[in-house]
Order: sequence, then structure tokens, then C-alpha cells
Amino acid sequence: MKTTFVSSYSLSNSSRSVLMQQASNLAKLQTELSTGRKADVGLDLGSGTGEAVMLRSEYNRLNAIMDTNALVAYRLDVSQAALADLVSTAEDFLSTLVGVSDSSGSAAVAQSEDEAGLDLLVSRLNTQLNGSYIFAGLNTDVSPIVEYYGTPEGSNQTAVDTAFLNYFGFAQNDAAAASISATEMENFLDTDFAALFDDPAWGTDWSSASDQSIRSRISTSELAETSVSANEEAFRQLAEAFTMVADLGTEGLSEGAYSAIIEKEISLLGEAIAGITDIVVDLGTAQERVSNASERLAIQTDILNERIVELENVDTTETAVLLETAVTQMETTYTVTARLSELSLINYL
Repeated sequence: MKTTFVSSYSLSNSSRSVLMQQASNLAKLQTELSTGRKADVGLDLGSGTGEAVMLRSEYNRLNAIMDTNALVAYRLDVSQAALADLVSTAEDFLSTLVGVSDSSGSAAVAQSEDEAGLDLLVSRLNTQLNGSYIFAGLNTDVSPIVEYYGTPEGSNQTAVDTAFLNYFGFAQNDAAAASISATEMENFLDTDFAALFDDPAWGTDWSSASDQSIRSRISTSELAETSVSANEEAFRQLAEAFTMVADLGTEGLSEGAYSAIIEKEISLLGEAIAGITDIVVDLGTAQERVSNASERLAIQTDILNERIVELENVDTTETAVLLETAVTQMETTYTVTARLSELSLINYL
């Protein structure tokens, strides 16, 4: 005959082990009820963990692209606003210049307006967004256009003064400027002056922007041109048009030379407006592409999120019932453990 050794100590110790397991289960259920998500996804899903990890990684990647698209859309909006200002200003000047055909009194008005236009052009092309210059191409940390009326004098203004002096032999404010003929002015505008707005002079004296604009990934399979470089031909034409009236000494020129400048500026303004309008259209296309891509990404992330929820989340109603049951079981175990601890052979002797 064999008997099994039983003691109040062994019974009590067994109850403690059960209590520890129940406490662990209770903590797990409390976590799941408060978060709505499995406390240990890997343990619960087992071999399905790989799918959950892959889905969550893709979900995070698509959300990152959507966040980037929001910034890109904002940059495009700011770019469009700046371009709208330039087009509006150029159109106003063009309307003004059409009525300006002589140098008697109108030269001072035209010069003043063109100085303001040149300042506006520089200001808009130097627009910053979150510390980045949006018209600088890839060189977003560098101001793209040199201030024309800066202190000290900008390299672009120095280049204009030097070109005028080298061509005519005197400065713009010299009284001898009145002797410049229409033909001489036309030749200067088409040669030495025009060269200031072409490469390499433009990159040396005017611009620090890169020719390459920013390309943004707007979806998993799409890249889009989402910025404009200050080196675009339309901006150079606008700078040339504003500069020739603002800084070629128009008030001291003969009527013929002054008329030659006005005719050239009217031509350049028309070309610049057309060029900037084309840029606006291109940016509008980019805006539409970004918007459409974000909408598609939103649909994809919703689908991914539904599957992730299906894999990782818990039924809170079921979890609440399990938690209540676990609490009841734990209370019962505590009661039994307390009664076992009171058992003693001395009480029966």
C-alpha cells in the first residue's frame, strides 16, 4: 500500500502558482481591453505574424508618401500664388507701356514701376517655405536670385552697369546718354545686354538656382516634377524687361533710344507672360497628379488598415467578458488560498 504525502504547505504553494498565472492573464486582458489590440501579436498570430508585419510596413510607407504629398501640394500652392503675382504685375506693366511712346514725363513713371516690378520678381523667386527656397531647384538651402538693389550693390546690377559702360563708353546717368540713337540702343539690347540673361552670365551674376527642379515620389510607382527653377526662360525674360527700363537711364535718353527700350520691353513682357502661363499650367497638372495619387493612396491604406485590424485587434465585448471571468476566478482562488493557509494539525489535536 502506498500513500501520497499531502501537506497544507504544498496546497498553499500550488495556489500561489495558480494565482500568478491568473494575474498574468488578468494583466493581458486589461491591456487588450484598454488598447483594443492583442497584447502580444506575435504570440497570438503565430505563423500569421509575418503577414501582419508586412501589412503594417506597407501601411506606414503609404502614409509617409501621403504626408509628403501634403507638403508637396502646399509647396505647389505657394508657387502658384507667387507666379500669379508675377503674371498680374507683368500684365499691368504691359498695359501701362502700351500707352507710353515718348520720353516726356512718362519715362520717370515707367522707371519707377519697373523698379518695383524688379523688386517683386526677386522677392517672389526668393520665396521660402519651411526654410527652403521653392524656386531654387535642387539648391533649396540657397537664395536663388541676387538682390538687385542690395547693399552693397548686387552682382547683377554691377554687370548691367559694366555692360552699359563698356558698350557706350559712359555710364547710364551721364549726360552723353542723350546722344544714343535708336539703332545703337537696339543693338546694345540685342547683344551685350541680352547676354547678361543668358548662360553663363545668368548663373554667375543673377542666379544660384539649379536647372534641375525637384522630382517627388507621389505614389509607389509615380514621380512628378513638383517645383520650378528660377532659371526658366520666362523668368529671365521678365528680369531683362524690368531691368532695361529700371536701370538703363531712360530719363536721360533720346526719344528714339527710349522708344527702342519700350518696344523691346513690350515684346519681352508678352513672351514672359506666355512662358509663365505655361509654367502655371504645368504646375496645375502636377497638382492634379498629386491630388489623384493621394486619393488612391488613401483607398489603399484603408484596405490595409482593415486587414491589420482584423489580424491585430480584439473583440472588446468578448474581452470584457473574459476579463470579468478572470477577476471572478482570481477572487475564488484568493478565497481558497486564504482558507488553506488557516489549516493546521494543531487545531485537531
